[in-house]
Amino acid sequence: MKVVVVSLMREKGTTGVQTHMRQFASQCIREGTTVDIITPFSHTNNFIIYISLIFRNVFKFLNKAIFVFLYHRINSFLLKQSLKKHLLNNDLPELFYAQCPCSANVIRSLVKGIQPKIVLVVHFNESQALEWEERGYIKRNGIVYNWLQKETLNAFYYVSGVLFVSNFMKKALEQKYEIQNKSEVIYNFIEDDELCNSRKIYDLLMIGTLEPRKNQQFLLSIVKKCHEKGHLINLALIGEGEDRQYLEKLSKDLGIEKYVTFLGFKKNASDYLNQCKLYIHSARRENLSITLIEALRASLPIAALPVGGNLELVKNNINGIFLDESSLGTSADKVADLLADEKKRICYGKSSRQSFELNFKADVVIQKYNKYFDKVINQ
Repeated sequence: MKVVVVSLMREKGTTGVQTHMRQFASQCIREGTTVDIITPFSHTNNFIIYISLIFRNVFKFLNKAIFVFLYHRINSFLLKQSLKKHLLNNDLPELFYAQCPCSANVIRSLVKGIQPKIVLVVHFNESQALEWEERGYIKRNGIVYNWLQKETLNAFYYVSGVLFVSNFMKKALEQKYEIQNKSEVIYNFIEDDELCNSRKIYDLLMIGTLEPRKNQQFLLSIVKKCHEKGHLINLALIGEGEDRQYLEKLSKDLGIEKYVTFLGFKKNASDYLNQCKLYIHSARRENLSITLIEALRASLPIAALPVGGNLELVKNNINGIFLDESSLGTSADKVADLLADEKKRICYGKSSRQSFELNFKADVVIQKYNKYFDKVINQ
């Protein structure tokens, strides 16, 4: 089988989408499948890329809605050029694996006269438009918001298959877009890479973009409440984003700045997991977090909100605890109690590792991908 992975994003990077692309390609190649990853930056002239990105990024400061529109349009244009060059020099693959609706639409616009087999994987949370709106870039039901929704609708209609990485997102979208007959749930996965034991520097650690959806201010409030109750715990945050200044100021306003470490961007963020006692995740909306899967792999207990795909990763009082954003005191007590109980943390950590090996380990899950792809190809 030959598969071409197509994405608007660069291959290298720290997002869940980029991690998924690399892990998918690596594991497929081990299984004997030929895989190529094509992005806007694969075969496009560097000068064209440079000029295009400068033009696009200027609008990030002038008009965020236009920036979002140009991000998708310019990256789609560059992707089309890269994919066109690739297809001129290579046979048509049995299957295209699109990482977003716009990349699926690029494939369809380029490969005319035939019906290419395209599988679209749903990485986004309910909709890409909603994610941009939550970050304050576009307005709900505005021109760009509605345009993105239309791009998604077109992609779902024309693709051969839709792959969801969580049951939560499948239930949320399959009836809305009438794709019940061509959708499947197969979890995200990562390769096994057990971390060596390390001194536990941090009580709590979270990895993720510093943005409204990730909700890191809730973690600062938990730390503050724990301090008020006499538990002087600390927190480390890995990641950058538009909320960094706000969160740094909030930590000072709460009087906990000495107990909160902003580590910024880390290329190999998962390497820090063995330095914490408890992995904590405050996102209010989540599809299926690869970072949480990395925490399972690292044999860590997890504290998270009971939302979205978190319910498929965290089992309350088995490998972690669920927090309640509406009850800060209760959440703080749960965190403090678990941090104080090393035996329970070890027990939860063992359950996390077992869950990883059964449900999210690359060599186990990739077989399900191959089976689904064969089904789509032979339809």
